[in-house]
Amino acid sequence: LFHMRIMYISRLDPKSNRAHVYNTLMTCAAVSKIDSHQVTLVTAGSTPPHEKHISRTSVVVPGGSQKVVCIGYLWNIKLYHAGGLRSKMSVIIQNLQLCAYITKRRRKYDVLYFRDPLLFIPPLWAKFLLAKPVYFEIHAELKKPISQAFNNVLASIATGNITITHALEEYYRKRSTHITTIYCAASEPEQFERVVSSVGTLREDLPLPQQ
Repeated sequence: LFHMRIMYISRLDPKSNRAHVYNTLMTCAAVSKIDSHQVTLVTAGSTPPHEKHISRTSVVVPGGSQKVVCIGYLWNIKLYHAGGLRSKMSVIIQNLQLCAYITKRRRKYDVLYFRDPLLFIPPLWAKFLLAKPVYFEIHAELKKPISQAFNNVLASIATGNITITHALEEYYRKRSTHITTIYCAASEPEQFERVVSSVGTLREDLPLPQQ
């Protein structure tokens, strides 16, 4: 079997209960079960308070747990939520931290994967300096012109793009022909009109948190 080593970079807080964190953890855990693929989830978000250096934490998800490598520090999050220039500094620092990490460990992964458009430096770094395939999971067309410009560049240089709606696929196909769609009921409800089960039943069956 072909063994692919995937490095998934992010800025998430692995202990958060927000939907995108849970979705990312579940995605990594699910892909890790396919044909012996290995997914390393690396975050430049907050590190547990008692940690001062790179650490590993295990987050429980249905069917097992997902290992997360934390390379960020608590002051990253504090800076980000401070707003203004300090917030922008935090994002730049996180980008540089991830660049250093993916460079030092460039022989330990085959593919770089990301969904956060604010992580715009590591994909470019991996693609053009490390010669790594880069995959971009796209969740939106952004409102701010400068932010959307970054999205367009990332979509155009990515080895492959994954969108969550057909509308996004149509929009970004102008930037890249290497694109495919996965489904998200919240974004394309017309694709799920035949679903008659209640939300609670679906959450229990999938399984998803009840709250």
